[in-house]
Order: sequence, then C-alpha cells, then structure tokens
Amino acid sequence: MFCICQRICSGKTTLFDLITNVIKRPPEIRGVPEEKDMINQLQGLLFPPTLKSKDVFRFFLYSDHANRIRVTNEPYVDDDMSGSEIDLVRRVWNMEFGQLSIGERRYLCILAITLMKRKLYIFDEPLAGIDPEMRQYILKRIEKRALHKECTVLLSSHHLHDFQRVKCTLHLLHQGRKSFSGS
Repeated sequence: MFCICQRICSGKTTLFDLITNVIKRPPEIRGVPEEKDMINQLQGLLFPPTLKSKDVFRFFLYSDHANRIRVTNEPYVDDDMSGSEIDLVRRVWNMEFGQLSIGERRYLCILAITLMKRKLYIFDEPLAGIDPEMRQYILKRIEKRALHKECTVLLSSHHLHDFQRVKCTLHLLHQGRKSFSGS
C-alpha cells in the first residue's frame, strides 16, 4: 500500500487524474492497469438520499465486471468484520442512504469497493471527517485489500498520523513534487 500525505494544492488530485487517465496520461507514466481494472473512490459520493443503503451497496458490486457476490435483502457480513461492524451493517442496511452519518456512508461504500476485484485502488481521503472508530474500520478494510499481492492501493490524507499503524510506503507531496518517500 502506498500512502500519500499532502498539503492542500500539492498536486494529489492531478496525480490521481493522470493515473486514472481523467487527464490524458503522458507516456512517462507506465505500468498502469487498464481502466476497467482500477477504481477511484472520490471524496464526495453523490447518491440520491432516498436510496436504501443496500441499493448503494448493490450499485457498486453490480457494476463490477468480476463480481461474484449476490446482494440480497439480508445485510452483507463476512468473517473479517468485527461485531460492531456487523451491527452497523445490519442497522443501516434498509435505511435511506441520506439518513446515515458521513462515516456510515463512507464505511458502506468502502466496504463495497474493497470487495471489488481490481488491480489498482485509489482512495482519496477516505478518512476525512470520520470519527475514530469508523477510521479504524475503514483502514482495516483498505489494508486487508492491500495485502493481496495482485493489486496496488493508493491512499491519501492530509494527516500523517492516519498512517501510524498502517503497513505502507509513505510519500509526502509538496508543490507537485515528492518530498519524501519511505516507511
């Protein structure tokens, strides 16, 4: 996993846009997977607030060309979830997405994204505005995905302490350039 810590206007969004080919990728950027093999989790996810949480979850998984998970009326749970995470998913599964807190929305979307099979995952400030408990759940899901050898995970934050307990290579961006790289 590669963690990017940056100040505002450091070039992170431009970097992510180049990697994902939103901005035409120059030939110097090589080794990037095909677009169908990457997913870019943006900071602001806009879904109609009246959609049920399970429908937002279904949206992600059913848009995945490699999905094998069937979304039903029963809340999604797996062996990697803590009791609190299971309780959370059960509680919000049939709620309108707009009634969830920012942390609950972000957790549900990242849960679905981490179940998708991609070669590259970009998480753009997934911890912004999230309470400490949800931060741990979100980081745990992302880190678990990063442990798969067949994928690369890029994670960004403005807060260096977000990466204290995460096994990653840290890159600091400053004025569009990498100013530090290490672990």
